[in-house]
Amino acid sequence: MTATTYNNHATPRLAEPSAARRVAEQIPLAVVAVLLLSTAADILPNDSLISVWQIDFNLARILIVLGFAALLWTEGRRLEPFRAGTALPLLLLLVAGLVSSHRWGTYPRYRFLVEGIAAFYLTFAVIRTRYESRDALAGVGLVALAVASLVAVAQVSQGELTGFYRHGCVPVTSSGAPPRGSITRAVGTFTNPNILAGYLMLMLPIGGLAATVGRRARVAWPALAITLGFGYLAVIFTYSRAAVLLSIALLGLGVGLSMATRRRYLILVGLAAAIAVSFLFSTCGSDATAGFGRGQEWRMTLEVIRDNPIYGVGLGRLGTVLHHRNALSTARHAHNLFLNWWAEAGTGALIAWLWLAILLIRRAYKGARAGDRAAVWGLMAMVGFFGYSLVDHPANIDRVALAFWIVAGIVAATTVPARPPPLAEPPLAEPYHDDHPPTLVPPPAHAGVARRRSSPSELDFD
Repeated sequence: MTATTYNNHATPRLAEPSAARRVAEQIPLAVVAVLLLSTAADILPNDSLISVWQIDFNLARILIVLGFAALLWTEGRRLEPFRAGTALPLLLLLVAGLVSSHRWGTYPRYRFLVEGIAAFYLTFAVIRTRYESRDALAGVGLVALAVASLVAVAQVSQGELTGFYRHGCVPVTSSGAPPRGSITRAVGTFTNPNILAGYLMLMLPIGGLAATVGRRARVAWPALAITLGFGYLAVIFTYSRAAVLLSIALLGLGVGLSMATRRRYLILVGLAAAIAVSFLFSTCGSDATAGFGRGQEWRMTLEVIRDNPIYGVGLGRLGTVLHHRNALSTARHAHNLFLNWWAEAGTGALIAWLWLAILLIRRAYKGARAGDRAAVWGLMAMVGFFGYSLVDHPANIDRVALAFWIVAGIVAATTVPARPPPLAEPPLAEPYHDDHPPTLVPPPAHAGVARRRSSPSELDFD
């Protein structure tokens, strides 16, 4: 029988992406990185560049649209990269905000809510499609933390006039020279020390995340430790009692969920530090909260909620309503995220925020209990932000709100496995041109002994 010879088939290779496609694959990550840096340094202008259907597009919104367009081109029209498991609470929040904005005409604030949720899904999709992007965003978060904290520490060390001071136990706000003997309260790159404290509650765990991902982080641990140290020092220089106590509690939470052999002793040290700080703060008595305080604001906010339980009073209008009811109220919010949204957008918004907070914290906790160190830092970020938001509302500022949505996207994507890269299909054999199957030709008599190759199923005859 005549032997049939084989054609040599080269192993198929995946087509190399074009240069334009390789650039497009990096655009979404670059967009999220720029947005995250802008939360600390305020590098993006707020002026409108394009107006479409009475919707103003500033540079941040244009970048978000560009990021989604690049994802659509490189990943196709698939929903898988955006399945974050948070659609229902976010949809409820959007509907509640839309109803309230339609009733009171507060569409500009509603558009920013849409922008924040878009940044959340863009961040989630970036990590979902390329899991190594989480490491890059953690590094960017460390830079943002360094910018805000170093500016804050410099303000105190140089005695700058920030407008916020501590004179004994009494907080002082002054546009001129402070009273003699006053201590400067750091505001960092923001306009208020409490806003800075809320921002640091978010970014300190992200800075810690940079210390746990990748081998390079271990090499650079002194620089990371110094940056984190300045971050916690900035928290102290805000002189926010809630932020200082909460930061100690978060460290205890992180140690308790870690694999440290002596974590019980470290928790006891943290508990002793919390007791000492509480004792120092208690020596101020009631002087620190004299005047129109949070308790009165919360009671007035509950009265507003009772009068407007469904539609609220409109996004961004609570401060005006409170001042109209009591001229002593000068704050623009209720110093509580949940009460503020309840009063401004109705009961649906409260349910949405509680739902989202529980979902994110629960997901991060499950990952932390499973031994994921990144999930531990994510849990600290969510507990820190929502815990601090019980006594203040730093997300009332756009930059802090945008930082929250980006960090929430990182946390939501941390415990979701990334899509595996496509595998090469095995080569297909060519069809035979006759009706007879091929036959292996026996080796000639002068051939040497068979030698095995790397694959046990292949034989090579010399």
